[in-house]
Amino acid sequence: MKYQSSDNKIYHTMSLEFIKMSKEKAGRKKDILDLQKIKETNFLRQDILNKIQMYKEKKVQ
Repeated sequence: MKYQSSDNKIYHTMSLEFIKMSKEKAGRKKDILDLQKIKETNFLRQDILNKIQMYKEKKVQ
């Protein structure tokens, strides 16, 4: 997703849910620490996680 700041810079963003799912695959020490931090925030939305999971399952089939 693109985001334009007030000073007209364009940033590309990802949802926290997508970042969580991508870091679960990696297994590096830093990714494991990042996953712990993500879980501590309590900002994960279960409905978004479910949608991403459904998309991944459809893509594999």
